[in-house]
Amino acid sequence: MNIQKKPLIVLTRSLKGVKRFRPGLFLLTIKKCAKFLLGQNRGPQMVTESLLTGLRGLKIKYLLNPKIKNIERDTIVYVNESVEALRDAIELKMKGVVSKIVAGPVLVILPKDENAIMLDPNIDLFLVPSAWTKNLWISLAPALAEKIKIWPAGVDSDCDLSQKRDMFLVYYKSGPKTQLDYIVNFLKSKNIPYNVLWYGHYQKKDYLAKLARAKGMIYLSESESQGLALCEAWMRDVPTLVWNRRYWEYCGSKWFDDKISAPYLTNDCGLFFVDDNDFRLKWDDFYCRLFTFKPRDYSLRNFTNKICADKFLNLIDYVA
Repeated sequence: MNIQKKPLIVLTRSLKGVKRFRPGLFLLTIKKCAKFLLGQNRGPQMVTESLLTGLRGLKIKYLLNPKIKNIERDTIVYVNESVEALRDAIELKMKGVVSKIVAGPVLVILPKDENAIMLDPNIDLFLVPSAWTKNLWISLAPALAEKIKIWPAGVDSDCDLSQKRDMFLVYYKSGPKTQLDYIVNFLKSKNIPYNVLWYGHYQKKDYLAKLARAKGMIYLSESESQGLALCEAWMRDVPTLVWNRRYWEYCGSKWFDDKISAPYLTNDCGLFFVDDNDFRLKWDDFYCRLFTFKPRDYSLRNFTNKICADKFLNLIDYVA
């Protein structure tokens, strides 16, 4: 259990109000509003929502985007979602208003992004969502090795598991379209009911509704830093058969890892496959073991909002 005592502030936006017009910040705000209205509030927003839900469950007090005049000295500031907010936090620390800054895990992709703001010495702790992302960052910025800690976010554990499971869900995020076609044709040839869900083209409530009916899920993504959509499936007791390309590619560079597409997948919650031929081989094993996988039990031990928030507070204790 955590022993964190210092006041905690969570920043998701700039603290400087509306006095200074920032075109980039204005456009980012418009995009966030659009995603919220469309029910596509994913990624960074889900991480923040998970943390705040967990903190409330633990009865930990915090301030969310307070006015500067309400910030106490000796405060720990956690920044997620907004690089502008991180710049403000750094400025406040330099002025002696706050004592510690914790940032991540979904602010930038690589250490040199956003003018290498993550290399700023005023940042005390940088969070990444998985082991492979930590190893990647350390390889690119060895000086950060002592500052980087792994922290995955949680998901809602209050789920309706009473519905009849009558189909398989195919989740397509990225990768060759021919692979998706192959899998769809395979399921058709076996007369297996299925639904295809395209990343970026659904509302979260629709995804959760489909998970409630899914016997299992086939997941196609080139890489995942954590895989919150997978965690949501496991929490709803849906095992997953995950394509694993085994490398991450960005701006001409590659990083290899054996679990690049699902960093937290274990034998409790599913299997990997590497290509079409391997899919055929793994399918029979996956299908036969559908009711012996224990994805929800695994998730309840590792990915509830309260468990992940408690892990977060323990990391804060590390820098406090």
